[in-house]
Amino acid sequence: MRLGDRGGYVRVQQATSGNSGSAHDILIVGGEDHKSGQADDAEARYAKLEAWTASDFPMADEIRYRWSGQVMVPVDRLAFIGRNPLDHDNVYVATAIPGPGLTHGTIAGMLITDLILGRENPWTNLYRPSRVNVGATENYVHEAANMVGAICRLADRG
Repeated sequence: MRLGDRGGYVRVQQATSGNSGSAHDILIVGGEDHKSGQADDAEARYAKLEAWTASDFPMADEIRYRWSGQVMVPVDRLAFIGRNPLDHDNVYVATAIPGPGLTHGTIAGMLITDLILGRENPWTNLYRPSRVNVGATENYVHEAANMVGAICRLADRG
């Protein structure tokens, strides 16, 4: 389930308790996404997620783990899967996989297997890591300018 504009999600994972072997559910809540290196308010973001969780899932009784990661999303929103364009022919990548990766992880396994075995695959060009999306030029220029601005702000801090 998605939680709005900041990339949030909820899912339930079954787990087993240590020695007792009793099964229970773990609620996984994520969100409050931001561009890499462009936010320094992690505690406030955790607090928002915790407040939302307490409001919508009052039965959740403890927070066991918190983490933050960086997510890269290509401008065309498709993962990069295939031969690494700047490496040897036997080096493959599967990166920028959106969400939990179930669909694109499966596609990566199938596509890279076909590439290794020299078989044709209709998805090769679609996911090719070196692809250029001409329609995304405006977005690319905008994001590049955003990155330069972020670097300048960091440099100004000293």
